[in-house]
Amino acid sequence: MKLLHLVLFLLLGAVVAPAASTSHATFTTKPITVTGGRYVLDFQVFWFSDDFPGNSAPGRVELVDAGGNLTGAAGGSIYLDGGPQAWGGPGTVTVLEGLAHRHGTGGAVADGTLNARWDITGLGDGAYTLRFFSYTTEELGQAASTVWTTTLDAGGGSPPTNNAPNIAWVSAPAGADHGQGYYIAARGHDADGNLAQVQVWKHGQPFAYAGGGDGTQSDAGNWTSDAGPQTVTFTAQAFDADGAASAIISHTVAIGAPPPVFFQLTTLAGPGGSVSPGGQFAAGTTTLVTASPEPAYEFAGWSGGAAGTANPAGVLMDGPRTVQANFVLRQFALITGVSGIGSVTPGGTYPYGTLVTLAATANATSRFAGWAGDSTGSEPVTLVLMTGPRSIQALFEPKTAQTISFPHPGDRPSGSLPFLLEATTSSGLPVNFAVLDGPAVLLGNQLQITGPGLVTVQASQPGDGYYLPAPPVVRSFNAIAPVSLRYSGAGRTLLHEQAGGSPTHLVLETP
Repeated sequence: MKLLHLVLFLLLGAVVAPAASTSHATFTTKPITVTGGRYVLDFQVFWFSDDFPGNSAPGRVELVDAGGNLTGAAGGSIYLDGGPQAWGGPGTVTVLEGLAHRHGTGGAVADGTLNARWDITGLGDGAYTLRFFSYTTEELGQAASTVWTTTLDAGGGSPPTNNAPNIAWVSAPAGADHGQGYYIAARGHDADGNLAQVQVWKHGQPFAYAGGGDGTQSDAGNWTSDAGPQTVTFTAQAFDADGAASAIISHTVAIGAPPPVFFQLTTLAGPGGSVSPGGQFAAGTTTLVTASPEPAYEFAGWSGGAAGTANPAGVLMDGPRTVQANFVLRQFALITGVSGIGSVTPGGTYPYGTLVTLAATANATSRFAGWAGDSTGSEPVTLVLMTGPRSIQALFEPKTAQTISFPHPGDRPSGSLPFLLEATTSSGLPVNFAVLDGPAVLLGNQLQITGPGLVTVQASQPGDGYYLPAPPVVRSFNAIAPVSLRYSGAGRTLLHEQAGGSPTHLVLETP
């Protein structure tokens, strides 16, 4: 090491007076290959100066991947007052040794040496390059004119051999009373300072966990208690950051039998029923509880310390128990149907006491005749109180056919006064009239002829709740215009005969 210091001092000893305060950097490279995601590098930083420097660049080493990308960096500085300092990542950088030879301005080191270790972790395997930087800092107006900072490779390679951690019980009682609390703990130890976690299991289930502590030692433990009699098995194991594991250790704790115990059973009932009373019962026994619904309700199931719908239900008294019986309003089915041609509101399932409205609707050829089953009456809308299952039928009957008698009115003069159209139905329902064609208008049931021509009139009856529409009857007649008679006489000869004193007139037609 002394030889290396001397060589560097001779190489860097020449001083060039600076024209201004500047810093120049150069670096050397070293190719490395990373396997296992880790590389450990020891590096050295040297400082030399002409006199008492005001400042100098820290030592620096960089890690570059195969693509030329900066992956990490580390470095170090040393001061007489503050001592050696190191930094970097990924991984950790630790100071191995630091020596300052002379005090510079502001606590800077004029001549010094720093040895550090960079433990690079989290790398992908492959080729990388290390770059070791050297700086020349020239200062103007200071007693010292030049400072040299040089970083050198002091060795590196594969990580040190990793040893698995050890594990041992630090609290492991041989037995405990029924329900008594006891503490179980195991201690992991790693001489490499690489401890990551300590785990304890109870009957194969996670029980206690601790991290790596200071990396060398850590305890994992927890309080627990168990009902007896039984034997409880605990296991423990330690792991380091590299995945190495200790042996698995095991320990059993014998739990004693419990003294006789009685537990309180409290029973509750929701609205709509009652439940059998509770009381004190021996631990481990099973007692029956019975739910009794009121007439309008039915049992819906248990909650609390019992579940399901079994009635009665068994309750295991392994502790204080509160059991509630729950009830709901009874549900009843309403079935609806029709007799004849028509429809009715569909049925369904309804809670006790529900008032359901049913409506019957006849089609065009039928009429509602009434209700049958669990409802009566002739109104097409009825109310049904659901206090039990119901079956109701809407009754429909066919409507009665009807016919129209419409005598032919006969031909009429076009200038006649309005006349009454007369027609009757077999049902006795009124007849409706309509002019389908021709010179006529209706004035109520009277027909007014407005001119000569053929007049067509229809008689109809639309029916009602009991009768079907009647087939319409159509009548046609002539509205006749008035006739004017004109006479043109032919040429005649008047003969006058007088005999017996009385004249006689004879007319002779001229052919």
